[in-house]
Amino acid sequence: MRKSTNQVVIAIFTSQDKLLIEKRSLKNFTGLQYLIPGGEVEEGESTEQALRREVMEELGVTISEFSLLQASEIRGLRNQLLIPFLVTKWEGNLPDKILDKGDPLEWIHMDKVLETKVEPTRKIVEVLKAYRNDTYKS
Repeated sequence: MRKSTNQVVIAIFTSQDKLLIEKRSLKNFTGLQYLIPGGEVEEGESTEQALRREVMEELGVTISEFSLLQASEIRGLRNQLLIPFLVTKWEGNLPDKILDKGDPLEWIHMDKVLETKVEPTRKIVEVLKAYRNDTYKS
């Protein structure tokens, strides 16, 4: 296994006002919590390379268009730096579960995702909403 850079890319897939969310049981929380698919950036890898690799490993699709979302520093549950990307085009069909872990995936309305106890997920959704508001104003 290659060494991690302590950075995690986050792949945000949207459909109207819904996000593709991984529902995972987390040790620090009761019940299923909402996470956004992504994974660690390995040493010697750019964030864009990590994004493409992680999306292929976890979702089995090839990204053809994406944007980096500018955000103030967001830290993950293990204090990793989270780097959110909005994926706008991809090739292939999204699965109903994370391919390498088996956790279920579901399209969930952004406002519902904001109710999660997982603070990094909430912060990422807030950044996405601000980005969308800025984009629609232009």
